[in-house]
Amino acid sequence: MIRVHDDEQYHEFETEESFQLFLRNYMFIQAAGGIVYNSKNELLMIRKNEKWDLPKGKIETNESPEITAIREISEETGVKNLKLIKPLSKTYYIYPLGEQQVLKEVTWFLFQSDKDEPLQPQTEENIDDVKWVKRDKINEFLKMSYPSVRTLFAK
Repeated sequence: MIRVHDDEQYHEFETEESFQLFLRNYMFIQAAGGIVYNSKNELLMIRKNEKWDLPKGKIETNESPEITAIREISEETGVKNLKLIKPLSKTYYIYPLGEQQVLKEVTWFLFQSDKDEPLQPQTEENIDDVKWVKRDKINEFLKMSYPSVRTLFAK
């Protein structure tokens, strides 16, 4: 089943065929990102456009989703020492880009970082804060995030 988030609503698709029909109405962008934990079991989060989010970005030509996730995490947060633990799920969400509506597919990976590197928000991408969030505070930050991000942590 594919679930696409559109603000606080979502659309569900039982088949790939129905999803492909829906996709015709949107500019489709593929991206990749990471859920990153450090040695203290804290989650890496970014704040962009007044919402807490996870680092992610567009897959470039001839780039694998894994490499994209590593590149984007590093660019958006300054964290460079990443160990890929495992692939996770995909999320889908819709947002406006000028006159067009974009459907973004994000492939997620779980990473571990064992170094305490200085965090550096990528301000040219409107990221104004980067934090390691303690486990007991993650739900507070997720309340100030996007539905597609919250689904990654739903139990």
